[in-house]
Amino acid sequence: SGFTGMVTLNSDLTITGGLTIDGGILNLNNKALNANSYILIGVGGNLYATSSVITLKGNWLNYGSFNAGTSTVILNGANQIIYGNTTFYNLTKTVTTADTLYFEAGKTQTIFNNLTLQGASGNLLALRSTQNGSYWYINPQGTRNISFVDIRDSYNLNSIKLVTTGSVDSGNNNNVSFGGSECVCLSPLWQR
Repeated sequence: SGFTGMVTLNSDLTITGGLTIDGGILNLNNKALNANSYILIGVGGNLYATSSVITLKGNWLNYGSFNAGTSTVILNGANQIIYGNTTFYNLTKTVTTADTLYFEAGKTQTIFNNLTLQGASGNLLALRSTQNGSYWYINPQGTRNISFVDIRDSYNLNSIKLVTTGSVDSGNNNNVSFGGSECVCLSPLWQR
């Protein structure tokens, strides 16, 4: 935790357990990072993702500094949780069997470029708050690919409605559409 320097990857890195960055900077230097468990960025830690692909099977815990660059974070484990406030460039979770992705209540996930959250027909990806009845916040600013999800307690901060297809509204969602498309329709002048 007292480390203040920078560690720069010269090749792809696979970690059989979890990764904790409590101090200093881990610069991925455009190399792939694979964690078979969690990634924890502590209060004094910094993760510079550059244009790397980060794949993890455990939880994402960000209490420090994450510089997303043009990176992609892929969540490929079961029942994962995103803790803390994070600004991602690309964020992806795609499942073919039913699963749940939890978001820490009261925290905001901002996605600059591409957000992909996809389940499959008959095998939905549930999106849930860590505290039932409390909002988790999302701010997708680019492309959204959201299908076959079951959402509860979400609050979309972006002015553009979050549109889903083949999905289920389990309640307490704000600025989310479950119809698959949006139409801004104006009534004729004589009806206004």
